[in-house]
Amino acid sequence: MALLHVLAVLTGLLLMTYAEFVAHPLLMGAILGLFATGAAVAWLGNRRSWHRRYLDYRVLAEGLRVQAYWAIASVPSSQRVGDGGPLGQLGYFRRRATDRERMYRHTRLLGRASLLLSLTGAMVLVMFGSSFEPMTVKLLLVTTGVAALFAGVREAYSYKLADKELIKQYRFMARVFGAAAERIARDPSPAKQRQVLEALGEAALEEHAEWILMHRERPLEQQPLSGA
Repeated sequence: MALLHVLAVLTGLLLMTYAEFVAHPLLMGAILGLFATGAAVAWLGNRRSWHRRYLDYRVLAEGLRVQAYWAIASVPSSQRVGDGGPLGQLGYFRRRATDRERMYRHTRLLGRASLLLSLTGAMVLVMFGSSFEPMTVKLLLVTTGVAALFAGVREAYSYKLADKELIKQYRFMARVFGAAAERIARDPSPAKQRQVLEALGEAALEEHAEWILMHRERPLEQQPLSGA
């Protein structure tokens, strides 16, 4: 998926270069080559069901993980919920929420910067465009186009990864695991702790089911040249 978005950016850049600066057959050949590469990657991914298999493997791994922890929970000395450690589930959800927030923040900043750059370029052309050389006008137009291209592809990639939706989901699960850790720490009864862990495992499976459904709606496919 990341490769398809990179190919979309490169193809868009070469298209703008071909249209505005160098209308050379070799450049058009490179454009067609990049497009063909993207089409081949998308075809191969669909042919081999990369996206579906990835989700199926995640379902299997999640089910086995929860089953394994439920098995461990039958031993009183092994009843733990990650308690915020970097390898525990609580630490995982906190870390992933922070990572997704940072990625989504970068996406929004890139979109705002692209809009600001486009508006600035338009104002400069309106006020001073008549006094500029044709090449300078082209450079301004291409610069705004490149900014829009990067912002558009980054936005599409963020949507494919469901950054906005997963931020809320990871925050919610971090609160759930945090509450469970506190409940287990307060109640020394193994039976009560096992009840909490059983409910926690069911919550994890429900969260993962939502994750799967969310990503099934975003299959692997060749990306449009957003902003090109």
